[in-house]
Parts: sequence; structure tokens; C-alpha cells
Amino acid sequence: MRIIPNCLKILFCFCMINSFCLFADDIKTLEIPSKISAALSDQPQKEYSTQPPCQSNPFASPALFSEFNVGPNFLTFYKVGFNKSRPGGVTPPQNFKHNLTPIFEYLVGYRLNSWFKFGLSYQNQSGITVYSPAFTINTLADVRIINFQLDLRSLETFNLDIDALMAKLYFSIPDAFRMGPIASNFFLGLGVGASWQTYSMGSFTLRIPPILGVFPGLQVQGFTGHRTVANASFMVDAGFKTTSCRFNPPFSISLGCKFNYWGQMRNIPCADIVTLKVKKLYSFAPYLGCTWNFPVETYVIKKRSTDTWRLFIAKNALLQANPSVTAEINIGPSFTRFSRVKGNMMPVPPILFQFSGNSETAPLKGSLNPSYFPLIEYAIGYQLFPWFKTGISYQYQTPTPVRSEDVFTLGIRSDTLEKLTYISYFSINALMLKLGFEFPYAAIIKKMAINPYLSAGCGASWQSWTSGQVLREDTGGSTPARLTLLQIRDKNIANASWMIDLGLKLKNATPDFLFSILFGCKYNQWGQVRNIGKTSEQDNFGKGLFRPIKARIMYSFTPYIAMQWNFPTTPFSYQKASSFGFRSSSKIEKRNRLFTSLNIGPGFLFFHNIRGNLTIEPVSEAPYVGNATDLDNLRYNVAPLFDYSIGYRFHHAFNFALSYLYQPKMSVSSKVFQGDPIVFLLLPNNVSNTEFRTSLSLNALIGKVTLETPFALLIRNWASSLYAGWGGGVGWQTWSNSYVIRALSDSQISDGYLNVIDPLKEVIMSNFVFQCDAGFRIRNNSFMEAFSLQIGCKYTQWGGLSRLGSAQNQFVDSTAAIQTPIRIQVVGSVTPYIGFQWNF
Repeated sequence: MRIIPNCLKILFCFCMINSFCLFADDIKTLEIPSKISAALSDQPQKEYSTQPPCQSNPFASPALFSEFNVGPNFLTFYKVGFNKSRPGGVTPPQNFKHNLTPIFEYLVGYRLNSWFKFGLSYQNQSGITVYSPAFTINTLADVRIINFQLDLRSLETFNLDIDALMAKLYFSIPDAFRMGPIASNFFLGLGVGASWQTYSMGSFTLRIPPILGVFPGLQVQGFTGHRTVANASFMVDAGFKTTSCRFNPPFSISLGCKFNYWGQMRNIPCADIVTLKVKKLYSFAPYLGCTWNFPVETYVIKKRSTDTWRLFIAKNALLQANPSVTAEINIGPSFTRFSRVKGNMMPVPPILFQFSGNSETAPLKGSLNPSYFPLIEYAIGYQLFPWFKTGISYQYQTPTPVRSEDVFTLGIRSDTLEKLTYISYFSINALMLKLGFEFPYAAIIKKMAINPYLSAGCGASWQSWTSGQVLREDTGGSTPARLTLLQIRDKNIANASWMIDLGLKLKNATPDFLFSILFGCKYNQWGQVRNIGKTSEQDNFGKGLFRPIKARIMYSFTPYIAMQWNFPTTPFSYQKASSFGFRSSSKIEKRNRLFTSLNIGPGFLFFHNIRGNLTIEPVSEAPYVGNATDLDNLRYNVAPLFDYSIGYRFHHAFNFALSYLYQPKMSVSSKVFQGDPIVFLLLPNNVSNTEFRTSLSLNALIGKVTLETPFALLIRNWASSLYAGWGGGVGWQTWSNSYVIRALSDSQISDGYLNVIDPLKEVIMSNFVFQCDAGFRIRNNSFMEAFSLQIGCKYTQWGGLSRLGSAQNQFVDSTAAIQTPIRIQVVGSVTPYIGFQWNF
């Protein structure tokens, strides 16, 4: 009789065990953030739908996405001409030429279904040097250089930067093409929006031929101002996307080519005689891109579905896994301002300089007027609580042109006025510690959670003021006008800086959603601007400004769009936390995975075995000859080196990656050489102080192999391993805006100083590039962890330089060539960096 009760007991225990297993399976479907004490009924629950593990088109479900792509941009200038409002007598150049620089695109959007998605795109291309072939000017009606008419030949050079903000629509083939575990799909993108072109550091070279027995010939260098032109623009983008064929893959690679129509180029200053225009400016850019896909799913929070247009409020703790590591990239145009600008642009005279009237007083009026160039921020942080995080931020603003207002003062001769203008570039680097605060509640509407945030940071910043010049022009009077300028040495200024950042954070209303989009605006105070043009800092030129340029406060406002990733640091339920020890990398690193990485750090250059002579070759129409001036070293301002990589991890200790390296334009110059007397025009006994200036940007595409230690050091929930990498590929150096400047002084020169500029044609050197890289990688002690932090140092050898300034490589009809072309045996850089890597 006892058999029946015992059987009932066994059956009851079996049912209880089975029920508990089912309940445990249900619990596994709840993505419950760690350290949350809310009731189980309040936790978000996923609304399930049957999904196949793999399908013909992995891009079928709705999803947020972010994309980054980069590639060379080939510009075309269609129908170059001059404005009809100007007088005739000018034969415009047939075309413009330019150096090749990359165009970057940042895109955030939403995919609705398998064939359609839309997004917001920002594109930026900077550091373009544009120059025209020599063209003819048949009249001197608007320029009073000499008192009779001549046929002139002119060269025009300027820097061009292009920015655009567009709305884009993408159309894809409904079904993807599958080849084993890989799926590919063709796409077509259309975009429309606004673009703006920024012309800066424009210069022209007028070559006046000699007249037998009357005039010995002359080459005159002048500078024009900055200008920004806005246009309506559109683009067409076509290519194919490749990813894993599993459902909702997080990562995909794009290969494509885009056509951009940038609109017109209007009123380009040229030789102070005419303004040129280009009817159409367009470009083709083949590119390689990376896309992060973030599926948008429906959850139930507080018994309410997130798929509703009725807004409701939920605690942030229910939607965000804490603690976690965060990585963020944001970009936006920086509106820079200067407070209490002071200075006097008249040069401090050497011994032979003679003042008359009020020519020594030319105070700055108003403020400095910069262009609006992008400010990029990279941040790595740690989310301690749902409402608080801390981190480290690096910010960089590309070289931005700035110009003072024109100042008119009495000239040295009583019948003239002098117009003085200061022009320069400035770039900003900053490293700050940031604290971020989020509102503890989020507004949920249609699967999205919206949350306001406030951040504050402080740290160190340094400003680089490069290519500074004071333009001086005689206006009015009966004597001929002359254009001269005063070169200002490059200056780096360090300051304590701080910032405030306010915005809205958008993410999918799910607790396991790792991606967020941020819209905000930040205020940066960069500190003071001090002593630009100070006489004691001008080397052997001996001519600074009467009063150096100062600004009490330099600050900026930057509206931006950002992408943020969160990576939980807590161990998984099946995993034991380890306080200290070693563990095989095979147990915490999954092989056969794609990955992308981005790292950034200051690139410290060195130049080995420099050769060159700055004496201008005495060709038939050269106005002067001079003594030999040999180069021995070059100085430069430090700019960051960006490294973007896409790779494949074949083994937990071995991977291969394709890397694109880019170091933006840096100002490079020699020291000032005090030379012997030379002959200038017909005036003897001139003292020549000679300097070489140029701009350098570096690009490379390399393949790199990386090896890691087979064991990782464990500290609490973190694993750290050492790595070393070697790579090689092709790179190109772009040496642009190159010229030799001579400051001449003579008692027979009425104003006591005159600078003669000899422009040199840009040189693009292709070389074999070698790189070695070492550091350590930090990640969570989890087999499924996707994020890792990199800290290391890399050495990059960019190859050599030759032919810069050679007569065979100069502009057509140019008289400028140096006696011994500049050669550098090795250009190298050492870059300490910090970076982050994603595994897929």
C-alpha cells in the first residue's frame, strides 16, 4: 500500500523539477541588469516571435545602424571662368589641379525593412591644396604695380575644405546573395542637403616679364582672404554590403563608390584683378565602410509594451546594464569666438626701418574671424550607476583659418594708406577628465527611450597657431601699390581648459541594447591666446609685431551628433569572477571573428638626413640671385595620427588586419637663416633672412599581422594580454603650400623691409611604409565580450622625400626653383596611443 504514495511523491517531485526548469528558461529570457533590486514584475520582458537562425536576407528586420566610411576623393572642376562683373582682358585657366586627400563620412540611420533605410550623413574633406596652371592677364587696369600695361602670367593657389550635411535614402535588393556563411547585397543610396566650401590661405604669383632696357622682370607674391561658399548638394552612392548570413548580424562591411555634387565655386579671389568661378564642382570617391547594426525589438516594461506611441516613463535602471565600459565618438561644427582681442599689427622695425606719421599704430579692431570647422571627440568611460559615469576625452579640431578685420592706417609715404590684415591657422588638441550625469528616468515611445544628460570636464589643451602672416598693401596715392607681408613664426600655447556638455540620449527600450545615439551641444573654454608675433620669438627675422596678438578667452560652441557603445563588465552567470591569476587566452578569446578598431595618438615626427639648398636658381627671368643656404633640420606642429583597421582573428593569439593611417596637415618650417647680401632688382647690399615653409600630410594603407601572448593576466573581472604587430604597405606624403621666403632690408628701400616669396610646386611621394606596434589589450573576462581597450605605442616609417623644389618639377612658366632640391632620407614617427576594438 505504501507503493502508491511513494509513486505520487516521485511524480510530484518530477512535476516540480520540470516546472522549475521551465521557470528558469523564462528567467533566462529576461535581460536583468546587475545590482537591480526592483520587483521581478517590473523587469522588462521580451515579446517573442519565431525567428530562423539564418535566412536569405540577414538585413530583413528593423534596426538602428551607424556607419563610418573613408576613401580617396577625386575632385573635378568643370568650366573654370571669371565673373562677368569684372573687366575683360583675362584668359582664365582651363582647370584646377589638387592633391588627393580622403573624405570621411559619418552616418546614423534606421532600417525599416529588407529593402529600405534612411539616415543622416555628415561628410568632411580637409587639407586640399588647389592650384591653377598659369593663365594670362592682358591688362593692369586694376593693379598699380607699375605705370604701364603688360601681359602677365599668374598662378593661383589656395586651400579648400569641404563639409556637407545630407539626408540619405538607401534602396537594396530584397533578397541577399549567399555564399556559404557569407551574405551580400547590392544597394543604391541617394542624398540631398547642404554643403559649404571654405577657401583659405589663397595666394597668387604674378610673373611680370622683362622689357629690354626698361624693366628687368619681376615675380610678385600676394595673398587673398578666406571665404566660405554654401550650396545645395546631392549625392549618389552605390555598392554592395557583406555580412554573416545569421539573423540580425551586428556588423557588416561596405564597398562602394559615391558621386557628390558640391555646387558652384563663386568669387574666388585671384591676383586681386579678377575673381574666378567654377560652374560645377563634383567628385567621385571609392570607399571602404564599416556598419554596426542594432536590431530594434519590442519589450514589456511595467506590463506595457514599448511598441506604442503613448509616451510613458520608466526607471533608467531597468534599461541599462551597470557597470559597463562606454566608448563614444562625436563630431560637429565648432563655432569659435575670441574675447578681448588686443594687438598692433605694425612690425617692430629693424635698425634701418624709418617711421613717419602714425604708421606705427595699427591696433586690431573687433575680433578674429574664424571659419567653422569640425571638432571631433573620442571618449572612453565607465558607467558606475544608471545615472553617473566618468571617463577620459580627447578632442581635436582640424587646422581652421582665421582672419582679422582690415585695419587702415597712415602709410610711410604721406599720400598713401596702408591696409593691414592678420591671417593664420589654428588647431586645438585637448585631453580632459569628464563626469556625466543622466536623468534617472527615461521617456519611452515607440520602442525608443529618450533621456537627457549633462557632462562636465576639465583638463589640458594646446593651441597650434601656424602659417601666420600680416598682409600689408599700399592703397591710394600717385605712387605704385606694392604687396608685402610679414611672416609670423608658429606658436604652441598650452592652457588649462574646461567644458560643459548637454544633450539627449536615444536608445532602444531594451536592457540588453548596447548602442545609443546622442544629440547635444558642448561649450569649451580653451584658455588664453598669448603673445602671437612677439619679437623675441621670431628667430633671425628680427621683426615682430608692435604689440603681440592676445585674447583673454578663446571659447567655442559645438552642436554635435554622437555614437556610443556600452559594454557590460560583470561576469556571466556561468562564469566565476577571478581576483588575480593567469588564464589561457583560448578560454576568453573567440577565434574566427571579424573585428574593427580605432586608435589615436599624437604623431611625433623625425626627419633623418636632410639635404637641400634654399638658393633660388638664376634662370633668365629671375629677379635676384643669392648665397647658398643649406637645410639642417625642420620643425613642425604635432598632429594626431588616426589608425582605422578591419581585420580577422584566425586564432586567439593571431590576427590579420587592413589598416588606413592618416595624419592631417602639419605646418613644417626651417629655422631662419641669415644670409649674405644678395642682389634684388637694382638695389645692392640687401640682407637676406631666408626661411622654408611647407605643409605635410601623411596617408598609408598597410596590412598588419599581430601576435598576442597565449595567457592573459586576470585582475578581478578584467583580462589583459600583451601584443606586438608588424605591417607594411603603400603610403604617400603630400608636401603642399611650399615656398621660400626672404626678408630683405636696405637703406634704399623706403619702408625698410620687403619679403620676397618663391612658391614651390607640391610634391606627392609614394613610398613603402613600415610599421611596428606593441602594447596591451584589456577586456572583460568573458568568452562573449565584444569590446576591448588598447594602450600602446607604434613606430611608422613613411619613406623618404626627393625633388621638392627641383626645376623639372615646378609650375609651368614659374621662375622659382631652388639650387639643390630638398631631400629627406627617412621620415618617421613615434605615436603613443589609446584605442578601442570591437569583435563580431
